[in-house]
Amino acid sequence: VLNSINRGFAAANNQAMKIATGEYFVFLNNDTIVTQQWLESLVRTFVNDPSVGLLCPMTNETGNEACVRIDYRSVQEIQPFAFGLTEGKATVIRNIRTVPLYCAMIGTAVLRSIGGLNEDYKMGMFEDDELSEEVKKLGLRVSFAEDTFIHHFGRVSFKQMPSEEYQALFRANRQIFETKWGRWIPHIRGWFNEAVPFPDHETN
Repeated sequence: VLNSINRGFAAANNQAMKIATGEYFVFLNNDTIVTQQWLESLVRTFVNDPSVGLLCPMTNETGNEACVRIDYRSVQEIQPFAFGLTEGKATVIRNIRTVPLYCAMIGTAVLRSIGGLNEDYKMGMFEDDELSEEVKKLGLRVSFAEDTFIHHFGRVSFKQMPSEEYQALFRANRQIFETKWGRWIPHIRGWFNEAVPFPDHETN
């Protein structure tokens, strides 16, 4: 689907949801580098555990427990790192409050039953919080998989936004969320690597 304008994260993914034909639907940001068998691993978890409703892999950059410490410095080192991190952890999953949508899998039927992403949110903030709440309301698990890792550059669009504009957007989206779901609880961040630099994605 080629849109003549940027419809935003929620609306564009909802377009995809309406025409999707697969059993599973994947959200995947364009600032990611996937690793071998990432998709097969996520599907395997759904097949083996019907209680899973929304699932993401581990990554180096996200705002909650799915974030892990990294020690690679180049694109070429990502796959060996991912293999070492995830080896022997097939279908090991951990429940979390919110699955961030940098990379996430959900049953297509489940996503449609929810009605897709809430398009009231702007610029990709809090859609993941709301979707996670909707999935939990169905009695399904919201989790991350320990047998899957992808690289996420993270916050590429927001880095270009002035701080005041970002804060205003955050407050507006938080108000939308809290009006529907009550007080928003900040995410619990997992390992966060600040010591190891990684080349800017635009130069690779």
